[in-house]
Amino acid sequence: KDNMPNGYGIYTHIDGAIYKGYWKDDKQHGKGREIWPDGSFYEGDYREGKKNGKGIFKFHDGAFYDGEFKENNIHGKGILYKKDETIDYDGEFFKSCFHGKGKYIYEDGSYYIGESLNDKKNGKGTLYYKNGNIKYEGDFVNGVRQGNGKYIEENGEYYIGEWFDDKIEGKGKMYYKNGNIQYDGDFHNHTVQGEGKNIDENGEYNR
Repeated sequence: KDNMPNGYGIYTHIDGAIYKGYWKDDKQHGKGREIWPDGSFYEGDYREGKKNGKGIFKFHDGAFYDGEFKENNIHGKGILYKKDETIDYDGEFFKSCFHGKGKYIYEDGSYYIGESLNDKKNGKGTLYYKNGNIKYEGDFVNGVRQGNGKYIEENGEYYIGEWFDDKIEGKGKMYYKNGNIQYDGDFHNHTVQGEGKNIDENGEYNR
């Protein structure tokens, strides 16, 4: 159209950002690269003036994202990297939030695989020790263990039962590592409390 940028061009925004790439009808459209004064940049696909498609966005602190975008948001499947280029999160995003299925890796090397909603663990998921052994598998609500789940201690003993606000709370069973029941009953605030039965490793009840 007349007097509208089309094809390749360079444009400097009023905020100091510089765009180098393709245009269609006065809008960024096609492949392009945009650099901001703070050092952050985006390189990838544009459609009708917005980041749409696949691209890389590098944040001013050195962390970066490689994956899908929609309407200027991180949206779809992608990988978020720390500034040392190790993976922070690998999975699904919705409007720039962790949302859907994915893997989140913690600083100590332990990790989570499961469902997220609005940047928090929500739904079914599994926490792993850094050696790859399962630590917890079950329900999460707003980033904490809540509902029903199985917690496995590093010595092999484990708990199956109810959780609330990231603590063992309600009805559940503690097991010896050989699979025999150790305690069956009530828990409160991560400790045995209320009615229940203690059972020794030989299967005998202790009163």
